[in-house]
Amino acid sequence: MAIEVPTAYTDDKIKQYMLSLLEGVGPSADWTTNNFNESVVDVLIDYGTTTVASCSDITKLRALARVHAWRKLASAVSGDFDFAADEAEYKRRVVYEHALRQLEEAERLAWRYLDRNQAETGSMTWEDDPYQSVIVYGRPYFGVIVY
Repeated sequence: MAIEVPTAYTDDKIKQYMLSLLEGVGPSADWTTNNFNESVVDVLIDYGTTTVASCSDITKLRALARVHAWRKLASAVSGDFDFAADEAEYKRRVVYEHALRQLEEAERLAWRYLDRNQAETGSMTWEDDPYQSVIVYGRPYFGVIVY
């Protein structure tokens, strides 16, 4: 069977996609698609719609789903800590650090779809602009003047 790019998603299909992204990392090995119900709501809010079926931009939907899947995992393991017991060391914080790196990458790839990436433009003026010319002995001078 040939693999094809999906042209539409259902609620269950997007949750399956989100679960597959985590590939059993940390507690996600015990999760089912039902663990992503609220995450899908967050995806829909970021997308700007109310149903998965109405999402026509598959790239946007998948990018937002990736962000929210890794956010869910990072949140789930944020309280994990390293400890030592019975002459053994348990590095549980590694999963959290991995989730944060994956979340950062997902957010980088989805930056155009996330509202917080709005920029404002304006102008700034400096009283002492080093690139502004100064008249010295009747001629413009663009250097540093030491007094």
